[in-house]
Amino acid sequence: MWRSRVLAVVLLLGALALPIVADACISAADCDDANPCTDDLCDSDLGCVHAEVSHPCDDGNACSTADTCNGGVCIGGAVAAGCTSCQGIATIPTNGGTFVGATSGTGSSTSTCGSTGPSPERMYRWTPNASGTAVLQTCGSGTLYDSVVHVHANTCGGAELACNDDTVGCTTGEPNDHHGSRLTVAVTAGQTYVIVVDGYNGARGTYTLTVTPPSLCGNGIREGAEVCDGSDAAACPTTQCTTTCTCVPPANGLPDLVPQIVDVSVAFNTTVASGDVVEGCAEATSGIDLLRFGAYSRNLGTADFTLGDPLCPTPCDQHPLELCGDPEFVCSPAAGHNHAHYNNYARYDLLDATGQTIVVGHKQGYCLRDTDCAAPVYTCTNQGITAGCSDLYGANLGCQYLDITDVPSGIYTLRVTIDPFGRIPELAESNNVAQQSVTITRPSPTSSAPTPTRTATATRTATATPTRTPTPTAIATTTGTAAAPTPSPTITLTATAAGTPVAATRTGTPTVTATPTPIPACGTVVTIPATGGTIAGTTVGAPSALGGTCATSGNSPERVYHWTPTTSGTALVQTCGNGTLYDSVVHVHAGTCIGAEIACNDDTTGCTTGEPNDHHGSRLSFTVTAGQTYVLVVDGYNGGAGAYTLSVTAPTVPNATATPTRTATPLRTVTPTRSATPTVSPTPGSSACTGAVTIASGGGTFIGTTSGASTLAASCASSDGAPEKVYQWTPTRSGTAQIETCGLATLFDTIVSVRRQTCATGAEAACNDDTTGCTTGEPNDHHGSRLTVRVTADQTYFIVVDGYATSRGTYQLRVVAP
Repeated sequence: MWRSRVLAVVLLLGALALPIVADACISAADCDDANPCTDDLCDSDLGCVHAEVSHPCDDGNACSTADTCNGGVCIGGAVAAGCTSCQGIATIPTNGGTFVGATSGTGSSTSTCGSTGPSPERMYRWTPNASGTAVLQTCGSGTLYDSVVHVHANTCGGAELACNDDTVGCTTGEPNDHHGSRLTVAVTAGQTYVIVVDGYNGARGTYTLTVTPPSLCGNGIREGAEVCDGSDAAACPTTQCTTTCTCVPPANGLPDLVPQIVDVSVAFNTTVASGDVVEGCAEATSGIDLLRFGAYSRNLGTADFTLGDPLCPTPCDQHPLELCGDPEFVCSPAAGHNHAHYNNYARYDLLDATGQTIVVGHKQGYCLRDTDCAAPVYTCTNQGITAGCSDLYGANLGCQYLDITDVPSGIYTLRVTIDPFGRIPELAESNNVAQQSVTITRPSPTSSAPTPTRTATATRTATATPTRTPTPTAIATTTGTAAAPTPSPTITLTATAAGTPVAATRTGTPTVTATPTPIPACGTVVTIPATGGTIAGTTVGAPSALGGTCATSGNSPERVYHWTPTTSGTALVQTCGNGTLYDSVVHVHAGTCIGAEIACNDDTTGCTTGEPNDHHGSRLSFTVTAGQTYVLVVDGYNGGAGAYTLSVTAPTVPNATATPTRTATPLRTVTPTRSATPTVSPTPGSSACTGAVTIASGGGTFIGTTSGASTLAASCASSDGAPEKVYQWTPTRSGTAQIETCGLATLFDTIVSVRRQTCATGAEAACNDDTTGCTTGEPNDHHGSRLTVRVTADQTYFIVVDGYATSRGTYQLRVVAP
């Protein structure tokens, strides 16, 4: 029922929210391309546009079920009951892609590289359009069992061309890092291949298969991870393509728009303004359920994003949905707006556990302006975003939500895509999507009593901030349990009582309007991976009852994170770094946000932030136990709030470089005999390379120590007498990465270099010795290393942490992916 309702809203949007242009299209119906895997829209400037979706579909094969759109093509799902894996074979696009599936049932296919007969398999038919070397792999956290991949010519039973069981460094979501499979195979354009995702000796489960076609730079065809290719210069926003198939940024720079999701909450049985319905964002003004959220657009590029004057009729609220002088804009009638919106700037989706789109939001237009900016330039009448600044659409604004009426309780993924039709020239197109996991828990049907309405909190009169001296780090443990408010029906997301949010007109500084919201103890909680990482966020809104013992923070808003490490030891949590723009407080609790406080820190001298006072960042270390859940609260001092960067460093895994013992079930027997995975012989003088630690594609923060003899040398400074530590990294997105050893955990004069393709003999892509302002725990502030390097998706890089002359010791390495 709710899927068909979404399609009706799509038609409503096509008929109402998009202006009409002669000789182009009149409505979405005129743009129907008969492809169930695209959303067909009528755009005022572009005419018919088609956005790829991940809806359910039917590939026409009765032997496959739960088919899903992927890359604009309907891909077969699981093999239907009574069918063989060959009968249920799925056809994938010529340009490959990433495909999620699960193996179940009985096996019927065998391979030469492992005992696969007892395991079920999934088969894919692929016909590449270019000749060369293709890469097929099941690496990634989406693969949850010991997989085997083999490839056959022409048919399911054709000659086996390649096979792989284990690949060291092919990390999966299963404990053993080498249980993923990766193989390279020579393919011929127009030749059909059958790719089989199998399992070792009965193993089965969920997997992620990535197929990367050949990349032949210079043939005029974009393949694989190529951004452009010779004559196909139009693929680059600058129309300049190098001989290595990369784009050349223009001399005057380009913007780079990156989305961020904040302040997610749920409102059940609520109301919206009539303008929201007119714009197609909701079906009715009352009795609807909303998933509300804020969305940032950050311009991380080297130039302003400029749109200019929309030339709209004034006042806009008297010309709802009327075409402006610039046909890319329309007057928005939604609550809190009533000004010019740039059409089809963003797309909002809610995805289910299988990755299928179940709700499409239609707050597609934006007034793009400098909301968060030191020197704002752009407004709703002169639209754009200054380089280095951001535009924030607050969660309280009209249409800033998804209508989730009739969506059942469960875990979903909220996705925000900027520039879904690729109209805006940018430095990078690979960072235009933000995703966040959300849990929807509907109220019990027996709860018939209405939730008491909360009156808005009175506006607090601003007072002078008291003079304060840096507060020393405090570690506090409480023996009692704080009184908790009665939990609301929603566990992960804040449930809002029935009532109409007060509209906030978006002119000048946005006003956060109080909504009658019973805030549970934890509010919206985000889960951090067990390995930790670096998370950017913003504290906004009203404060809750949460507060740390080390400083006055009860009057500040906060963000809450759940973290369950998988190793015991000492963890490091901090808000140091230029991404933190206010006086933060961090406190940690056991189990729940109202659990006993384990640690708290307000100020740490040397914890530099993007705020003038160097000690206003927070850093604390505390002992954690594997499997124990901890609640990390990013708070503020005495009403402080704003943007922050939270870095969580998990305890170092003992003997991290040792080969893990393989304990797959069922236990492997002598028969059949299986050969060990071939290993690459180390290059003389490259012992550091043989112990390279594989890090996740998304990067992260890592603590380590260099010791022993020197085996590698950097080009930017003398490092011949210093030992080094090597990390192997394969990003999944192209763009600019940042790698640094800044931070108080680094205790010696470091050198960092990056090598391509191979560790010992690979070409050095970048090298840095000292960086002014890169503070470490060593007296000289510039003895940390920071470098930026252009990386290509699926290309392997080796990051070498070295020392100047003979320097060695403990360091903190931070890798920020594009």
